[in-house]
Amino acid sequence: MINLRIANYRCFAADLPAEINIERGFHSFIGINNSGKSALLKFFYDLRSIFEQLSDDTEELRITLVGQDSPLRPPTNVTDLEELFCNRNNGDMEVRIKLDKGTFSFTPQDVSEAIIAISREKLRYRVTYLVDGKAIDPQLARSAERPLGNGTILRIPSQLLGDFKHFFKALSILKNTFYIPAFRHISAFDAATSNSDGTNYYDLRIGQRFIQQWNSLQTGNRQKDREKIHNLIGQLSQIFGFSGLQINSSNDSRSLQLLVDGKSLHLYDLGSGLAQFILILGNAAFRESSVVLIDEPELNLHPAFQVKLMRALGIYAQISVMFATHNLGLTREIADHTFTVQQDTNGVRVLPFANDPKLPELLGEINFASFRELGFDKLLMVEGRTDIKTYFEFLRLLNRDSKTLVLSLGGADFINQKAKDELAQLLQICPKVWCVIDSERSQPGEKVEQNRLDFEQNCRNLKIPCKILDLRATENYLPLAAVAKEYGPGRQALGPYDRRRDVQNAWPKGENWKVARHLTRQELETTDLGKFLLTVQ
Repeated sequence: MINLRIANYRCFAADLPAEINIERGFHSFIGINNSGKSALLKFFYDLRSIFEQLSDDTEELRITLVGQDSPLRPPTNVTDLEELFCNRNNGDMEVRIKLDKGTFSFTPQDVSEAIIAISREKLRYRVTYLVDGKAIDPQLARSAERPLGNGTILRIPSQLLGDFKHFFKALSILKNTFYIPAFRHISAFDAATSNSDGTNYYDLRIGQRFIQQWNSLQTGNRQKDREKIHNLIGQLSQIFGFSGLQINSSNDSRSLQLLVDGKSLHLYDLGSGLAQFILILGNAAFRESSVVLIDEPELNLHPAFQVKLMRALGIYAQISVMFATHNLGLTREIADHTFTVQQDTNGVRVLPFANDPKLPELLGEINFASFRELGFDKLLMVEGRTDIKTYFEFLRLLNRDSKTLVLSLGGADFINQKAKDELAQLLQICPKVWCVIDSERSQPGEKVEQNRLDFEQNCRNLKIPCKILDLRATENYLPLAAVAKEYGPGRQALGPYDRRRDVQNAWPKGENWKVARHLTRQELETTDLGKFLLTVQ
């Protein structure tokens, strides 16, 4: 995890700095128009040049180590640099980057924090680097004969000043982002909104250059590129329910031609929804992004397709997807971490969102009626929020995903005998409900906790099929072969009753869904979990 404190950037004043964490999973920033949620995403785009300059042994790093400043180089489409600074005061911008020890396992000799001060007047920045809470002395850094000459080590003859290896890794994550703005379409854009070469709208390659890139990748010599295009088209076909889909460039590279279920169409013959998917995923598939940032993913998309877009984007983000939205329902369905962005007379605040609604209220928030319009008539309730994406992958593998919405019960606190009334109300909204909960067993035959048995009895009384897993939890069903396909050799699968802490180098719980994508149908349907999910029909 990387902690960022952002002060005097755009709407975030020094007395109310924004503080956010970069950690694995989906992050939602929810708020009304002009609340500041989009600025949080744009921050990574606006200051990317600084993160790039400080992510390795660069000239800018050496300059700032000895106490000198370096020029700010914002994106070319930021024409008025004053807009980067807070308009509530005349102060300088400050960004604190702090590494989490649990994530990076740094020692007292490692650089674990940096404070970047950006002068509003000079448009230059200075950096204070901290080791074990103490700033590296620029005078000592100046006396080093070859700063960072030994890999990532900054040393003078008598003293180790700091090791930058974890800092470089963190800055590489911050620079390696993919920013998708709110207004997007595959057609050409006005040059004023594009980068200087007219080919990008922020990080999106657009218009004719996008189509030319698609064609060169699809017909080029690199097998890996051709396979990516092939897999992307297969992904789009599955998302939109096509039995067959081909996407090719027109002869003049001014449009994409589609063959949809045997019918030839130009892209402009179709709605903006499919065009958005092609544009966004076509860009994301060929960037190896640590963090994907998307502003208002709900634009011009039905709620069900908003969720599908976010799940698809998650495949292309190595660490996190962050999105700014007005849609609480989308947040409920997809986010692992949620923050509200609120503006009042004192400024803009970024606060954790901790409200957990009752299940009937949750169905209202996600606008279940709009899912029903697309044929969704079943609910699969799973234990935790991080389970939602995993069970979606299980259902997809078993061909049970097209009409089933997956929602969270809200964690262990809901799993008890008191849940009966809410479950009964849930049935009034959607009569077809299934539930899956963990057993938390630590060994075969161990009795399940009473609160879980009470929940199962409630479901039985209401004629809701409920499965208490034979194994300890969902992640215990993920085999080594699937783990290896996602992470390569070196990661262990969990045993039937292992907890994460029992296994060295276990993957994060929030990435169960990424491993689940690599299961085979046979591996899943032969388990008690798979057999239960086959009844969801």
